[in-house]
Amino acid sequence: MSEIYNIVDKKKLDVVKKPIKEAHGLPNECYTSKEYTLIERKKLFEDKWVVIGVASCLPNIGDFKPFDLLGIPLLLVRNKKNKIKVFHNICSHRGSKLVTEFCKNKNIIRCPYHSWSYNLDGDLIATPHIGGMNKHRSPGFKNSKSNLKEIKSHVWLDLIIVNINNNQIPFEKYIKPLDRRWSKFWPIKDRKLIRHSNDFGYFKLEAKCNWKFAIENYCESYHLPWVHPGLNSYSKIEDHYHIQGLPNRFAGQGTTVYSPRLKGKEKFPCFPNWPKDKENIAEKSVETEEKESEKTEGLTDAQRSSAEAVANFLNEDISRYDKFYDYPPSRSKFRAIKAAVKGATAQKQVLLGRISQIELPLFQEVAGFLKSSIVADEKSQKIMPTTLPSARQTFALTSRLKAEGKQESQLLGKITIALGK
Repeated sequence: MSEIYNIVDKKKLDVVKKPIKEAHGLPNECYTSKEYTLIERKKLFEDKWVVIGVASCLPNIGDFKPFDLLGIPLLLVRNKKNKIKVFHNICSHRGSKLVTEFCKNKNIIRCPYHSWSYNLDGDLIATPHIGGMNKHRSPGFKNSKSNLKEIKSHVWLDLIIVNINNNQIPFEKYIKPLDRRWSKFWPIKDRKLIRHSNDFGYFKLEAKCNWKFAIENYCESYHLPWVHPGLNSYSKIEDHYHIQGLPNRFAGQGTTVYSPRLKGKEKFPCFPNWPKDKENIAEKSVETEEKESEKTEGLTDAQRSSAEAVANFLNEDISRYDKFYDYPPSRSKFRAIKAAVKGATAQKQVLLGRISQIELPLFQEVAGFLKSSIVADEKSQKIMPTTLPSARQTFALTSRLKAEGKQESQLLGKITIALGK
């Protein structure tokens, strides 16, 4: 911080950190000083995890594209293992920029200057004439020491997130508070359905201001009645709340009411396992969330072990019947589903015996679900293939299993929170 105090008076910055009733915003220098901007760039965009794109913009193996992060040339690549990698977009030879536009279905990354070439994992594989004309190797030169410089990266919810200086905490630990918060109403199973539109969510916003002004505008709703009266008519200023902490890694705002006005019977699509009671109000007040969070903490080792067993079962059971949903109804399909249900019933009975004596509300809720599910499973086993037409039997059974899957997704979210994951 000492380098910042050479630019901004320490007293001005100390006021920013005071309780909200006494605090002021950032001093002017934080928006106008070039020296401060350089320090800010390193501390925020190079030392921290930063989103630079979306994985779906590289749909095929061998796709790669350049990206400029505040003057730092980066290269996004989908390799042979269908994984996203990020490199400095600089040739290890003479520092020439490797790629200037999107490339599709390539096997190598070739430098336009001296034709040094790299595979999709950044390994240097070709150095034409390095030892003289038609001598493509040179004594003492090791290709492995001149591979592309890879940047620490992670793909989360289709977002490509990087840590330029490779000095931040592991991504899983970094994102855990936000992931935990969202898991309460966004089942893990549904997150796999995320796809970006054809423009991949990219847009360029040119603003004649310091970048922080633009971000701060999106983090407050105070201006809605005057600047966005239409929006304020159904998502009012008083319906918004601040998102902060988590812990000091994420900030913004949310609204407790989501009720878009569409014509007739039109409605926005919703994730299939999104809880019905959260279609219009996703989050509760911060105070309520904190109280509920306190109730889930402090599991004993035995309770934690049981909670992990529940989570493992729910994860397995949620996707157990997916392969049956798309096939046309038939008698053989009905028999196959019954066999899968029979196996699941045995697992439910073992799990129920394990958790039924744990008096915590969450375990009792899971036990209640298991009991009713076991009863329904046993009824399914008594239905003979000849009782009803196979199409009606199959539809009735799969409908019940899909409904249970939604319940299981909600329970899994709660268990995940209790485990602190």
